[in-house]
Amino acid sequence: MIILIADHPGTQSYLTSLIEAYKAAGLTVICGYHNFFYSNIKPDILHIQWPEKIYNWHPFLTLSEKEKYNKIEERLKWYKENNVVILHTIHNIQPHIPEKLDFERSIFELIIKYSDILCHHCKKSIELLNQNYPGVLEKKNIITPIGDYSIDYKKLTKNEARQKLNIPENKFVILNFGSQAKYKNNNFLESIFKKLPIKEKYLLTAGNYGLGGYSKPAMIYHLIKKQVKMKLKYSNKKYFYKSVPSDDLPYYVNSADMFFLAHSKGLNSGVLPLAATFAKPVVFPDIGCFKEQMQDWIYESYLAGNESLAVESIMNMYDKIKNLGNEKYDNSSWLNKNSWRNHVQSILSELLTSKG
Repeated sequence: MIILIADHPGTQSYLTSLIEAYKAAGLTVICGYHNFFYSNIKPDILHIQWPEKIYNWHPFLTLSEKEKYNKIEERLKWYKENNVVILHTIHNIQPHIPEKLDFERSIFELIIKYSDILCHHCKKSIELLNQNYPGVLEKKNIITPIGDYSIDYKKLTKNEARQKLNIPENKFVILNFGSQAKYKNNNFLESIFKKLPIKEKYLLTAGNYGLGGYSKPAMIYHLIKKQVKMKLKYSNKKYFYKSVPSDDLPYYVNSADMFFLAHSKGLNSGVLPLAATFAKPVVFPDIGCFKEQMQDWIYESYLAGNESLAVESIMNMYDKIKNLGNEKYDNSSWLNKNSWRNHVQSILSELLTSKG
């Protein structure tokens, strides 16, 4: 069986892990949005992940919106005419930072229209997608939780990780990890951190500083702010505004006592399974699939945007961690449930059912 994944594997562990799981299940895997448009190979399955990646590349960007839409629909029709099963994994209801919302929504709607199976990361995703696009409930909707980050796992002690990053050993480190985009709500995060009554608190931020979604003057302001924050030395903070290579990722994660997410919106988060894979407790807003993603793991949640509840949740987690002391966290139940093998088997089982 041949599967075409309409995306390029890169530093994103999600896609690499998915590809390896498909191969382990005996499938032949072909990748790339160029193959989506130009290959004459007729796969058994077309798996679309992020629709925006299909139209956000040069020279495709130079086409008009109508030309982009028509070319994508032309290919989707070709796959349907050749009896290719089309899967679409729902990562977001729409792009995180929409530039042309009407057009981008039209592409999301187009791909949903031609899909045979919609793969969600939680039950709530089905409900939210159905509220935004027609015909969702007429499709086969299945739940395939985001898999683990075992591909990036490296066992390190907390002290080894902190020595590498030059972080004091006696601090309680709260990790803010991943792309620092506008919707990640950094101002909210900083405000909460100030209010935490923890003497040894330490905020570690690591990930690209995204400038999308800002006006040009705001982009300049945030670019300057980013440089200043990285160069200044703080007693209880450290900022690494850069991409984190997979080889370095274990140092950032293992240095932390807990993860904190300050998102103002969102459907899924890759940071949550990262925390669970490395057995790190996490605090996050109760939005989208977040709670379902963290079933069988140690977490606290709060109402998005509510500072007092966020502080309370962090303090609850702080107390839990202190009470556990040096006890090891057992994440085996979460890992078993959220393996990439299970992810792929859920998809293949649905395919066999559909064909049977």
